Amino acid sequence: MPLFHLGYCYINGIGTEIDKQKGFELYEEAEKGNDNAIDLLKTFFYEKGEEMDFDINEVKYWYQKSAEIDNKVALYKLGEIFELGNGVNQNEIKAFYFYKLAAEKGCANGKYKLAYYFLHGIIVDVDKKKAFNLYKEAVEEGHENAQKSLALLLEKGEDK
Repeated sequence: MPLFHLGYCYINGIGTEIDKQKGFELYEEAEKGNDNAIDLLKTFFYEKGEEMDFDINEVKYWYQKSAEIDNKVALYKLGEIFELGNGVNQNEIKAFYFYKLAAEKGCANGKYKLAYYFLHGIIVDVDKKKAFNLYKEAVEEGHENAQKSLALLLEKGEDK
C-alpha cells in the first residue's frame, strides 16, 4: 500500500510537484502487489480528466478490471458505459447485465437503473412490482432519485 499512497501524492502534488505520469507508474507497481483499491482510483482520475488526456478505453479497462473482482461500483459504471454508448456501441442488453450484477452486489445505483428497466420494459417485460421493490431497496440505501420515482409510483397507485 505504500506505493499506492506515494502515487496518490504525486498525482495530487502532496509534498511534491504534481507528476501524474509518475503517480500512475507507482499505481501500476503497487497493483503488482495485488492492491485492488487501485483500479477504481485510477478510473476516478481518468474520468476527472484534469490535466490528462481523456481515454475512454483506459477507463473501460480499469472498470473491467474492477468488475472482475466484483466491485459493485465498477459493475454499475460498465452498465452506464453500455447504456450511454460511451466509447462502445450502445447496448441495452449489456447495460442491463452489468446493472443487474451491480444490484445483486448491493449497489443502490444499480438497483435504481434496474428498476427503471423493469418499469419501462427495456429489454425485459414490464414488471411494476419488481420495479417498485427495487426502487424501495434503493431508497432504503439513501438513493434520492429512487425516492422520487417511488413516490411517483405510489401517487399513481402502481405499487400493487
